[in-house]
Formats: sequence, structure tokens, C-alpha cells
Amino acid sequence: MFWPRVCSCIGRHNYRPFFLLVSLGALNLYLGAWLAFHLTTLYSLYPSLGQLNPSFPQIGIDAAQFGVQNTSILLGVLGAFYLVAAALVTYLLGFHVRLYFSGGLTTFEWLVSDRDRKMALDAKRRYQPGRIIRAASTSSTIRGPWTCRSRASVARVAAATPTL
Repeated sequence: MFWPRVCSCIGRHNYRPFFLLVSLGALNLYLGAWLAFHLTTLYSLYPSLGQLNPSFPQIGIDAAQFGVQNTSILLGVLGAFYLVAAALVTYLLGFHVRLYFSGGLTTFEWLVSDRDRKMALDAKRRYQPGRIIRAASTSSTIRGPWTCRSRASVARVAAATPTL
């Protein structure tokens, strides 16, 4: 599973302001998406809304030429952008809520523990007693230097790896 790797840490004393910032950001993005989709629906149901103020000579836009359909498309794209951005911010918030409630880990502590867990799984997979490796170029079997020779060495590797 993919988890964000930001190479920075939200420390224990920063969780409340961070949660507040990300929660308000997600709420703002969801509100923007709702507003854009709501306006798209209004423009498609009531096309006369586009004719209320037909021109903006200050910025060189004539609303009659731009059209209600183009406005609806633009608002739909904007709403989709807001929705995707809100989903990503919510994912970030969910990741940090998970870290906070799974033992109060900081981002850096989680990165280190995830790295250690992956190394332990790799070591258990790689170091199996009596593992035989077949050479690609020949049909003979060889025992490589990276394989364990005995159950005692496997026990040492298993004891050295952290448990989850």
C-alpha cells in the first residue's frame, strides 16, 4: 500500500494545529466542489442565469459569447478538481489520524518502523535454512553465500528482527 513520504515530521506538539489546518483545508475543498457542482446544475437547469449580466467590458469578456454551456463545463471541471484535491487532503488527514491513534507515532518514527518491518520481512524471506538456488546458466544447483546454512543462523536472524 502506498503511504505518503514527505521526509518531514509532524511532531507530537504540532498535531493539533496540523489537524486543524488539514481538516479546514479538506472542508474548504469539499465546500468548493459542492458549490461548483451546484452552480453547474443551476446553469444547466436555468440557462437564463447566464444572461443576467451579459458583458464585462473591463476585462474584455462578453458573457453572451461565452455561453451557458461553456460556463457549465468550466464549473464542472473546477468542481472535479476540487473533489480530487479534497480526496487527497482527506487521505493525508486519515494517514495522520491513523498514526496518532496507533500509538502516537510521528511521521519519522513511522518511516523508521516501516523500513525496519520491510527489512525484517525481506530477511525472513531471504534467509531460509537449506534454501537451494538454481543457477540460471546451468542446470546444477548451488548454495549461495546469502543463504543460511543452519537453523541456528535462521534463529539469530529472526531474533535480530523486530516483531510487529
